[in-house]
Amino acid sequence: DMGIEDATLLLENLELFDKLGFELEDFGDGSVLIRRLPADVDMDDAPALVGELCRSLRLGNRPGSLGVEDEILSTIACKAAIKIGKTSHALEWKPVVEQVLSGKIKYCPHGRPVTMTLGKLQLEKGFKRK
Repeated sequence: DMGIEDATLLLENLELFDKLGFELEDFGDGSVLIRRLPADVDMDDAPALVGELCRSLRLGNRPGSLGVEDEILSTIACKAAIKIGKTSHALEWKPVVEQVLSGKIKYCPHGRPVTMTLGKLQLEKGFKRK
């Protein structure tokens, strides 16, 4: 359940959401039914994601913003990102590890680096050798 204003905002943008992997439907009285989410988004994250999508829609129309579609993509990327403590089968991690090692993935969805270079001195200090 959400406010009628948020439900209206989502329903006015059905075509955009469909393009991004969502299937939303008017459920009446300020409710929106989520029939499909983008592949990498967990259904448990759906309620929080929908709230953030409404925020993204509002922010995307402001001067200096990324624009509606980029705000939404940024929100989806954050929700779909691998979180600390997530358990997965090793086969799920293989493509991610390969992309990080190849340099194809350099940053998380928030722009933080996913790798760093440590010099010999930093390693020695870390292992209490100096």
